[in-house]
Amino acid sequence: MTHHPAKIYWYRLLSQSRQLSQGGFTLLEILTSLIISSIVVSGLLFLTVDLLKTDQRETVLEQTQKNMKRGLDYIADDLREAVFVYTDPAAVVNQATGVTDFPANAVPVLAFWRLDPVDTSALPSNCDSLSTPAQKDECKVLKIRQAAYTLVVYGQINNTSSTVWEGQSRLVRYELRKYQTISSTGLVQRPGYLDPSRPGFSFETWTRQILNPNVDPVTYVSETSGQSSVLVDYLDTATTTTVTANQPDCRFLTGEQPTPGSALPTAYVLLPSNADKSTSFFACIRDTVPITGTTAGVINRAGQDAFLFIRGNANPSNGGPSPVLGGISESSKLPRLQTQVLVRGVIEKTPSE
Repeated sequence: MTHHPAKIYWYRLLSQSRQLSQGGFTLLEILTSLIISSIVVSGLLFLTVDLLKTDQRETVLEQTQKNMKRGLDYIADDLREAVFVYTDPAAVVNQATGVTDFPANAVPVLAFWRLDPVDTSALPSNCDSLSTPAQKDECKVLKIRQAAYTLVVYGQINNTSSTVWEGQSRLVRYELRKYQTISSTGLVQRPGYLDPSRPGFSFETWTRQILNPNVDPVTYVSETSGQSSVLVDYLDTATTTTVTANQPDCRFLTGEQPTPGSALPTAYVLLPSNADKSTSFFACIRDTVPITGTTAGVINRAGQDAFLFIRGNANPSNGGPSPVLGGISESSKLPRLQTQVLVRGVIEKTPSE
């Protein structure tokens, strides 16, 4: 019997069609592929989330460090304009006749006087039109000087959960300007302000103005009326304890004594005086009193320079780890920044012989 070729072709085609219709994936193969796909996708998602967290963490740390740098530059620029810098800022703030409205719980670190310009356009064209001799004289002097002395104090405050500030601590700038208002009717001085350049007074022994008719016939109130503002947040915790043995050595930090262990006294004063090596904002400022009798000879302190140190901490003030930084960065602190400032003022500084 002879088979026709066309019949054989259609028979083979139908056989292959039946075999294909009976093929497919088994349940085990589907489950296996789903498990493998889930592992791959989960790994990719974990890697993506971790990369995003790392990027966010580094962004926060970088921004905090930039803020520390901006704050340090601002303080340095401010200090360069100082005419007199105190080596004991706490004495200016905490003395019985000192600054009464300095922010509470703030640790004073720097205190100095600077000469600020004063806008005299509101004064009358003729100072003799003012009512009192004191106002007339003040008006004439101000028109010539076009400036007045301002007391500036930098301090650090530890943040708490009750404040709007989120970092461990914040840096504040306080200033006490001379004039409260300047108008065509006269000059109104800020309460508590006392001009340190007046005869019989000095920058070094300055205290706030009190009611004393024997000093000045004008009546002043004893409370100061300055202004304070936050310069930067997210500093590491401020030191509020007493002086410890673990203090920074200004001789080593300033390069004055490269080799530790020398008995030579330092020409610099540590501010604040209770700072330790964990303090996040402190300064080494050249003292104004000459040192004699050392093997190094007389240390000239007619001019002053200062070394400023600041360190940030991106963790919040509530004591827990930052949701951005996580546990890895919880115990880490940003590198400490430092700068040297040459103070231009030489008021009440006597060069050594």
